[in-house]
Order: sequence, then structure tokens, then C-alpha cells
Amino acid sequence: MNKKTTKKEGLCALTGNRGLYVKAHIIPLAVTRLDVLGERARQTGLDVIPGWRSTSWYDDELVTQSGEDILKAIDSDGINDLKKHKLIWSGWQNEWNKLPDEYISHRFSEHLAVRKLDNVSFDAIRLLYLSILWRSISSKRKEMAYVKNLSTINMDLLRDMVINRNPSDYFKFPMILNQISTRGTLHNRTPIFEERAFD
Repeated sequence: MNKKTTKKEGLCALTGNRGLYVKAHIIPLAVTRLDVLGERARQTGLDVIPGWRSTSWYDDELVTQSGEDILKAIDSDGINDLKKHKLIWSGWQNEWNKLPDEYISHRFSEHLAVRKLDNVSFDAIRLLYLSILWRSISSKRKEMAYVKNLSTINMDLLRDMVINRNPSDYFKFPMILNQISTRGTLHNRTPIFEERAFD
């Protein structure tokens, strides 16, 4: 017998409007979709008992439909640009096991190279990552607990940037993207927790 789940009602963490909560992926489904029908991923976090999931982390008490519509639009624009410039595997041709040399601007060694990208929508990509940061911090999921370390002022700023689709100045929430140039083996797509010091 199937269990019928009732949607909960509450305040949308993004828009502040009251309504029915919808399922919102923290890391967009388009970049975490499993390759095989029926496949399940191992999902875990710091101090969290691992479990199996048929889809990536989501929070069903984070946003209402109006908030999810904003997040979907941000996801679509950012992921389309990542795919267009071959920055994520889902933008690669199926037979590629590594990024072809034609996409490399300068190679320093076998394992280190630089790419020069033209006509990139940096704002769209930046907004995608800012929205993932906002989702991670705003989520009450135990797996996201380690991300919650922003002040109220910075959290309000981040929320405003996401809701208004405003990437703002690049020194606010700076980010570095490193491209993995080999496809690698399929894995459970669990995010890696790292610390990095900045001057």
C-alpha cells in the first residue's frame, strides 16, 4: 500500500510568502541525476548515518512554489552555460573520457592546464553557486549543518542576491571553480567537504 504524503504549509525561506512547501533540490537535479533507471546513490554528511536515495539531497520544507520557480530559473541559466562551455560532464560528448585538447588554452603539465573561455555568462554561473550556498545554509537537513556559519547580515544579503537574481560584486562571497578534465568513474556524487584559507 502506498503512503500518501501530505504537503506541509509554512513560510517560504526565500520569498517570505506563506504557502504549501514543494520539494526543492539543494544541489540541482540536472547535475546529480543518476544515469541508470532505478539506480540509488549513497548519501551522507558529517555525523550523519549514510542512507540510500533515488535522487540528490532535497528539502521539502524550504520553499513554496514561488521560491522554487526562482531557483529553477537560476539553475536553468547557470547549468546551460556550464554545459555550453563543457565545464560539467553532462555537457561532454558521451565518448569523451577527458576534455579534448582543443578546449585547452595552455598546458603546464599532464595534470595541470588553463582554459580561456569566451562569451561566458559569469553572472548566471555565479548566481547558480550563490543559490546552492543559500539553499545549503537555509536547509534544516542534518547533512547541511556544517555550512551554517554566516551572520544574519550576510545571510540577508545572500538571500536578496538570490531572490533578485543579482550576482552583486565578486568580492562578496568569492568563489573559485576548478574543472576536472577527466570524466572519472561514476560515483555517488556526494559533495566533498574542504576548508581553504584566503588572504
